Amino acid sequence: TLELHLSNIHSDLVDEKIDIGIRIGFLHDQTCIVRQPCTMPFHLVASPKMLEHMPPPANVDDLARLPIVALLNRKPGRYWPWEFSQKRNFYPKSAAFVTDTPDIERKAVLAGLGFAQLAGYLVEDHIASGELVSVLRDDAPPPWPVNLYHTHQTPYPMRVRLVFDYLFKKLSQG
Repeated sequence: TLELHLSNIHSDLVDEKIDIGIRIGFLHDQTCIVRQPCTMPFHLVASPKMLEHMPPPANVDDLARLPIVALLNRKPGRYWPWEFSQKRNFYPKSAAFVTDTPDIERKAVLAGLGFAQLAGYLVEDHIASGELVSVLRDDAPPPWPVNLYHTHQTPYPMRVRLVFDYLFKKLSQG
């Protein structure tokens, strides 16, 4: 049996009996075996509908005056910060719409509720089709690592190894 659990919360693989994890970003657990098959770009996006009523930001500081769709980090109860080039961050203080699910965050932006910074896998097709517009492209952060990881478990079950290798291959292909 293969189970799939989706969560934005860092999981303890051993305590939660998880064989394999995939995380976009940086891992806090240094005890895992980690491979990085690819990286993930992030885009600051808005819908054309939003841009008809609100001009795009000229710089990162302009974001404070714009309607924001924010992703809630449940553990501390704060919005996830947005990262930009030159190690600049934007910390949303208030938001027009808040969710703890990236897919809902994307849907809110598509509906014209505000601007959001989202991972490429969520928005690149929408940017290509014109449903979303990427803004402040020159200020985009460096791509984040995509981490595929597992515990130091020995012996390592063959079924887990096969899935791990398959996922690594698929993620490496882009």
